[in-house]
Amino acid sequence: MSTPATSSTNSGHSPAVPVSNTNDRVQDTVSREKRRIRELEEELEQLCSTKEARRSNTASTVNKGHTFRRVVSLFHSPTDLVREYDRWASIADDGLDDEDDPNGPFPHSPIHDQLYRGFQEFIKFFPWIQPKLTRCELGELEIIFKDLRKGGDGAQGDEASTLKREVVTWLSELYSPINPPISPSIKSDRGLENGVTGCLLCPIEYDWNDTEVRKNVCERHPQFLVTEDSWPRFLYDTEYRFDPDNIEMGLFKSTLLLKVIPSGFVNAY
Repeated sequence: MSTPATSSTNSGHSPAVPVSNTNDRVQDTVSREKRRIRELEEELEQLCSTKEARRSNTASTVNKGHTFRRVVSLFHSPTDLVREYDRWASIADDGLDDEDDPNGPFPHSPIHDQLYRGFQEFIKFFPWIQPKLTRCELGELEIIFKDLRKGGDGAQGDEASTLKREVVTWLSELYSPINPPISPSIKSDRGLENGVTGCLLCPIEYDWNDTEVRKNVCERHPQFLVTEDSWPRFLYDTEYRFDPDNIEMGLFKSTLLLKVIPSGFVNAY
């Protein structure tokens, strides 16, 4: 009686896929590894694509931040504006009307009006933000607002850098010749040490043409200090003569100032 062949299932494992010879086994292994490599490559491509999309969205939001600073609010952040919108919405939801009470839960002031008008401009120029206020998670909104702030701050830095160069051209046009000449890229030859820029920075109540006054201003004499409370001459019309009884006459009518203002908005979009 012949002994029956031992079954391959006796070990308790599923039978392996039959491979005819050693070369076929090697080829099978190589093919499986190639397929696995391809799967990993596709996963990597998908991951890179997702990251690239996120970077693109971030860059787009940062660029929009340039517009935010120029046409929505120069000083307030998106968070400030949305917080004020939430405050007004809470007043409406609760039916409260104590805006004139400074001690009430919802005090009212001109700054609140300014913030709410800013929010309305925010929605006007960024209509895509309104649905996000109700649909996005708080963390996602914070990222969006952070990118907008980053773009706004970058825009201010770009404008300041541009003005440093452009103001030299404007001064040359308005006060030529400038002696000593002003360099577009160096700040050491500006300020009170330069006759033209010193005159423009000098407080309007001081007579820059008076040699003794000029000396005291440049040497920071206690009675001739230039402070944040001073009104520099460049804010006034060129032909203005100081009137101590009406210091606001001619204010903000400077030709130089009128050149600066549109420069900050010419690339708003």
